[in-house]
Amino acid sequence: MWSILLVVTLSFLLLFFLTRGLMAIYLPTVIKNRRHREDRKKGQSFWDWFTYRRFRDVIPKREIAYVTYFINIALFFVLVIATVILELCNTAEPYRQIICSIQMPVIGFLLFVRGASLGIYRKK
Repeated sequence: MWSILLVVTLSFLLLFFLTRGLMAIYLPTVIKNRRHREDRKKGQSFWDWFTYRRFRDVIPKREIAYVTYFINIALFFVLVIATVILELCNTAEPYRQIICSIQMPVIGFLLFVRGASLGIYRKK
């Protein structure tokens, strides 16, 4: 059980910071004025920082990095609960590979597509 939870947590953290990095690249392209961006960040609570509450009017609802951010958080909690339930039923072993690999392909692909559209992977 602990190995499954460790893998799920590490992949969650990797995708969490990858998504936040993409959003850190995206926001300056939308908000050109640096002072305006800094004013929005000033005095942010943890919840504002975590949910991008102060940037909701700037970020489109269909922005793939923004949607992926919340999908990753929800998927993490679903996988942790599923792992605990399967472990309590003593059936976690057959599903170990599925649980450990479910986050990366889905969310990683979406982030790769978004990064390519931002031009992150181009030579300068």
